[in-house]
Amino acid sequence: MPIGKSALLVVSATLLCALQLSGCGKSKEQEAAEAFAAKMAEATKKMEEVSKSGTPQTPQEAMKQGADAMAAASTMIGAMMGGDGKGAVEPVDFRELKALLPESIGGLQRGKESGERTAAAGMKMSHVEARYGEGNGARLRVKITDAGSMSGFAGLASAGWAMIEIDRESDSGYEKTSTVDGRKMHEKWNSRDKRGEVDMIVGGRFIIEIRGNGIEMKELKQAIAAIDLKKLEALKNAAPAAAAAK
Repeated sequence: MPIGKSALLVVSATLLCALQLSGCGKSKEQEAAEAFAAKMAEATKKMEEVSKSGTPQTPQEAMKQGADAMAAASTMIGAMMGGDGKGAVEPVDFRELKALLPESIGGLQRGKESGERTAAAGMKMSHVEARYGEGNGARLRVKITDAGSMSGFAGLASAGWAMIEIDRESDSGYEKTSTVDGRKMHEKWNSRDKRGEVDMIVGGRFIIEIRGNGIEMKELKQAIAAIDLKKLEALKNAAPAAAAAK
């Protein structure tokens, strides 16, 4: 089945959006944007070729057309993921991420925890999550994600707040984004319910998410401080563990 014009329009719009977002950045970002544009242009051309090929006449032609479409889609995904074009980025073993979870935060002991690695449609990620506190008292949930193949442009897009500036407040709380030690951070706080969240992007790839109930904002920030951010950032350049490659 040929690819419709609407799909090609989506590709073109995505390409234009990426260029607009990156066009006024630093030289390295401009280079990345140009590389992204080249890969997306290549994918668009391949999709156009598949579209022009028309309705397949034989099962063999249908299989070839499907394979060509998948190859074009794979190229597009690779560009969106910010990879080097030589394959998807391997996320670190989630067990390494789990080792960074603190035993306690602000007097709250670590309870249930979990971790996993997922891979689908060329996208590979890993994450760990732990809960602190129990019952009706103060509770925290900490999640660390290695965006892996979703690093770069697509990784930032997955954390919508990372691509915009926010600064607002009301009688019941506030929400804002900021940069702390070169890392983009997001805070949201509801003073009436004593509920809040703190997020941070580390190394342009790892996403930390803190969620709390019955707690103060300073304790949410303590959770960020309790994680060894430099060690987390260093994992970006470490070779993927054997367990992660399985």
